[in-house]
Amino acid sequence: MKPATLSFDLQEALAPISAEHPSGDALLYDPVYDALQELRREDDPSLPQGVWQRELKKADWKQLAAQALEVLTTRSKDLQIAAWMTEAWTHLHGFPGAEKGLRLVAGLCQDFWEDVHPQVEDGDLQARLAPLEWVGNRLAATLKTVPVTWPETDEASSFSWGEWESALHLAHMVTANPSNAGDEAARGKAAKTKFQVSASLTPTSFFQHLAEEIDRCLEATDALDGVLRERCASGGPSLAELRSTFESIASFAARTLKERMEEQGQEVGDPVEVAESADLDDPESAPGGRIRSRAEAYRRLNEAAEYLLRTEPHSPAPYLIKRAVSWGNLSLAELLQELLEQTADLGTIYRLLGIKRMQSS
Repeated sequence: MKPATLSFDLQEALAPISAEHPSGDALLYDPVYDALQELRREDDPSLPQGVWQRELKKADWKQLAAQALEVLTTRSKDLQIAAWMTEAWTHLHGFPGAEKGLRLVAGLCQDFWEDVHPQVEDGDLQARLAPLEWVGNRLAATLKTVPVTWPETDEASSFSWGEWESALHLAHMVTANPSNAGDEAARGKAAKTKFQVSASLTPTSFFQHLAEEIDRCLEATDALDGVLRERCASGGPSLAELRSTFESIASFAARTLKERMEEQGQEVGDPVEVAESADLDDPESAPGGRIRSRAEAYRRLNEAAEYLLRTEPHSPAPYLIKRAVSWGNLSLAELLQELLEQTADLGTIYRLLGIKRMQSS
């Protein structure tokens, strides 16, 4: 399921709580703080449970986002709560959610720095900067769970940037230490192939939207970084990891779009002329009459290949026909995966098959 569209009024969220106390109350020891933490808590499914099996707790990102926004609007301008809401928005709305959250955090720092929560204690900025450091590090990990491919078919799954990095990491481990080859090498190769197939089946319009979303995320990151430099000089938290994640995904989207444009510039070979001895407008005039089933269609293709093998043994056509027949029970995703195991050049595969990338959204 694609991330839901985010409807959010930034100015309303940045309105003062009251004229006397623009940032509202400190809620660190309020029950609502613990409630928000509990909403985002989830169990790690990779950890063993031993004999005490129980249902794993999952984070309630939707409820967390709703309650956090209400608190920020009506009770307290708190950077940690804003950071949690940004995390929830990223899970719910993908990169647009991250962008809106970063702009909210930047707005809080810009408009409420004098008394935004957590408060500065005796000139020590550590408590205030902790949520901002959390944004720079934790949000980068959350971003890597957002899909960066979205095939228009049920034959392939979407993949996140984190899954692509994991596949590359496995491949690097095997290259650096050949003794790690075997299962890890197979898993790394399979993961890379599945990602490439997923990307190849994703429409160009998705990558166009992805590039635009990441550009806006980088602009929001620049805005937050600029405010922090202004407020903290050289002592502010680093957003380098966050920026690096956005830039890596932006490079992937740009590279994919460039390859698509180059492929569209390639002309598909002219179709082979068909003999005019038969009246193709009349299906019944063709030898054997109308094809009645899928099985019959493949049988006739195989017969045609056998005939061409006897009459034109030096032609590549009968071999290609037989190969096509052997692919008859494969989905497009399975076919691409099989071909990618032999060559990493998707452009060559598409030109060989004479098909174009999907352009629709």
